[in-house]
Parts: sequence; structure tokens; C-alpha cells
Amino acid sequence: MGEPVILEDVRTSHKRRNHALIPHSSIITSFSILALLFVLNGQSAAQVFHAEPKQPAPPPAVLFPEPTYWFLGIIAGVNINQHEGDFITRSCERRFFEASGTGIHVGLQLEHMLEPYLGVAVKVLYNSFDADGVTFAPKVPTKVVDEATGTESELPLDLEYTSNVTLGYVTVNPVLELFPIGGLYLFGGPAVGLRVTSTYDCFARIVEPGFVFVSTGTETAENEQGVIDVPSAEGIRLDVRGGIGCNLRLGKKVTFAPEVSYIFPLTLISDDDDWKANAISAVAVLKIHL
Repeated sequence: MGEPVILEDVRTSHKRRNHALIPHSSIITSFSILALLFVLNGQSAAQVFHAEPKQPAPPPAVLFPEPTYWFLGIIAGVNINQHEGDFITRSCERRFFEASGTGIHVGLQLEHMLEPYLGVAVKVLYNSFDADGVTFAPKVPTKVVDEATGTESELPLDLEYTSNVTLGYVTVNPVLELFPIGGLYLFGGPAVGLRVTSTYDCFARIVEPGFVFVSTGTETAENEQGVIDVPSAEGIRLDVRGGIGCNLRLGKKVTFAPEVSYIFPLTLISDDDDWKANAISAVAVLKIHL
């Protein structure tokens, strides 16, 4: 007889085959995942390789433009003048003590910023230091007409003398500017002025009512000399100026700056007289950015 044939259980044989197939299936799955990752990574690399190159960042001058360093200013305002002295006027022949008045303050300036907190400027100005001085004179012999009777006579009457002083200078004023906070600034510097006008006149007024001057028929009369030049007037005026201002931006190229300053004289108005003129200046400056 031949060798016996061993019949294997069908279920056992099926399980063995499935067990043998498991490792092979896992290898295929792992390989598929790796292939997919490789493809995706290749696409990303290709995208990076073919992407447009980055544009360089704009230069700082585009992002943050440099501030304007030069300004042209138009100046207009007034001087509040105060004259002090002790002398005899040639026009009224009366003692002059003090006078006050207003004058114009106009011109141009060129300003340059050295640092955000420091600047310099040169102002070219016309300054007038006009004033009216009043002197009281008691019991002055005066030819008058009595308005009540029409009688002409010479009587000792109280008179008031007014001297109208006209002083004008073309001035160069270099200044240093300090900006402690924001647009607020302090400024100061010397000034040199060239005399343009220097005259005065004299009017007398009768203080006591009921009388008029024979010469004019009114209670006021101008001195016979009229307007005369200030004797021995100084041709050059020196002073020191200092004050405060504030820059107010009106637009891209325009700034408005109100300024207030004090003008302290270093020289006399006349060689012959103890006579000085100081002032408080109030001006507006329109600055154009260059």
C-alpha cells in the first residue's frame, strides 16, 4: 500500500495563508505612504523654486521722509514801544521824560533746523519805534483869545506839549532757536539796525478852557519849527531780542508761528540826549517749507 495521505483541515490551511499575507500587505501600505509624501514634498519644493523673488524693502526715506530743514518766513506785526529819557526837546523846548506808542514790525526770515531741538534763523526787518511824548507845562506866557469876550491878550496858562516821534530802522537779527517740547520754541539774538527816519514835532494844547491860540484860532497849535530831525541821531542801533513762539502746521508746506519778544536797547537814539527806546514785539510768521 502506498503512504497515507494526510488531509489538512481546510480552516487551518486558510488561516495559515492569511497569516502569510499580512506582512506583504503592510509593506505595500508603507511604501504607498512614503511615495505620497515624496510627491507632495516635491511639489512644495517646486513651488518654492518657481516662486517670484521677494521685493526688497523700501528705503527708509520712502517709509519715513526726512523732515524739512529750510523755511522761508514772512513776518508781520507790531511793536509796543516805550521811550525813556531826560532831555530838552528842540521842537518844544520842553523836558522830555517818557513816551509810548506803536510801530510796525515787518520783514523776512530764513530759518534752518540743525537738529529737531535746535535751529538758527536770520531776520531782515523794518522796525519802527514811533511814540508820543506828553509834557505838562504850568503857567506859560501865551498869546490867546478869550472866546467869551473876543479879547486878545498874553496870559500865563497851563499848556500840554505833545512830541510825535518817528523812528525807523532796517534791522538784521540773527537768532538761535531752542525747541524744548513739540512746536514750542525759545529764540534770541543780537540785532543791528540802520537808521532810516528820525524826526519829531511838537503840538501845544491849552489845558484851561475858554481860550484859543491867536495863531490858530483853536486850543492846539503846532510849534513854528514843525517837524524837525532828531539832532545828532545815531545812525546805527544795537539791541538784544528774545522771546517765545509756537509752530502750528497749516498744511504740508506751510506753518504758522505767532511770536512774542522783548527788544532791549544797547545804544542811545541821539548822541546828545539820554534817550532810549525799548519794545515788546507781537508778530505772526508764515513759514514756507523749502
